[in-house]
Amino acid sequence: NYVWAMGLRNPFGLARANGRMFVSENGFRIDRFLEVRRAENCGWNGTDWSIGMNAALVMGPTVAPVQIAWLPRENTVFPEEYRAKFFVALAGGLQQSAGVLMIDYDFDNSRLAGPPKRLIFRVSDDNRDVSPVGVAVGPDGLYVVSLYSVRGNRFGKGQVIRVSHDPATESSKKPERHIRAEVVMQNKGCYSCHSVRASDLNVAPALDRETLVPRILTRLQSDSYQRSVLRLDALDAKPYKDFREARREVRKKSGIEQARVWIKYHLMEPQFDRIGSAMPNLGLKESEAQEISNYLIERNIGDVGVTGFFKRILHPYIYGPVSRRHLPGAFAMGFFSACGALFVGYRICKLISKRRISPVPIGKKLSSAAQGANGGVPTGEFGSIGK
Repeated sequence: NYVWAMGLRNPFGLARANGRMFVSENGFRIDRFLEVRRAENCGWNGTDWSIGMNAALVMGPTVAPVQIAWLPRENTVFPEEYRAKFFVALAGGLQQSAGVLMIDYDFDNSRLAGPPKRLIFRVSDDNRDVSPVGVAVGPDGLYVVSLYSVRGNRFGKGQVIRVSHDPATESSKKPERHIRAEVVMQNKGCYSCHSVRASDLNVAPALDRETLVPRILTRLQSDSYQRSVLRLDALDAKPYKDFREARREVRKKSGIEQARVWIKYHLMEPQFDRIGSAMPNLGLKESEAQEISNYLIERNIGDVGVTGFFKRILHPYIYGPVSRRHLPGAFAMGFFSACGALFVGYRICKLISKRRISPVPIGKKLSSAAQGANGGVPTGEFGSIGK
């Protein structure tokens, strides 16, 4: 019997550490990281609830953990705080959070020693769907293998990147501001509630710029919002009294800038203009909130060009209520669809008429016998005219 352990659904990653076996496994909507022991039933019975059994770490919504690598404590390719850790490649899953996760495991108590942290947040340029599928410790760093999406990847490109530690550039080189914003959002768990694209469903509104900004501006420009802000200005309790100037600043702005300023203050204090906001206070600094606000306003995480245009038109019809701003798109789609149908109908009618009426060749003389045989209707080699 070659079965060493059972009760696993889809164990993509397998690693040995300190003589013990660890697995990263994909469920339907959640994933898990767990230690697997000999002759053990890990509990999967076809449901996500069972995927959570015996797990040292449950990841949800799914991030698609793939391969695992273990960095021993005696390996000096990374500083001390990165040693004796597991590194898990994340293909992305529902959270669209492709990268590499670092897990600190307590071997004495068979549980995590602390919350998992991100080692890599992005492995490619913008507007590319890239999924890390492999990770391994090398003599000079951590190697990550990632694959581009099959769709639109006619050359079958992939990439191998090396993550290394260089003390000389550690303090001088800082990540770009949009990367810093994404790191903060991942660490604060923003994508646990918010979806990335308008087509992705979650408990909180999507963070796609094409739907986020119009939704915010619609609320800020409504009469009910103006009345609620005046009521908050009259309150002498925290946090409302501390954000009177912030609310005034929001009302003075317009358009994109109004949305940008509102997002910043909303991130600093979700209740600055709404009593009982469901979003928790994340403890962000003003500089962090400003970077995230700029990132959400400036980025385009959806499809671009013609494809993105039509997808943004269709999204509200499929995933949400129709609003007045979708009427131009609906009219345009109906107009061009009608034109296309008329053109196709015209071509079909023309083709049918050509088949029914056959022309007499120019210069062809018809015999009187042929005319008489046809009842006086002139005929030729190609059939009767008008027959």
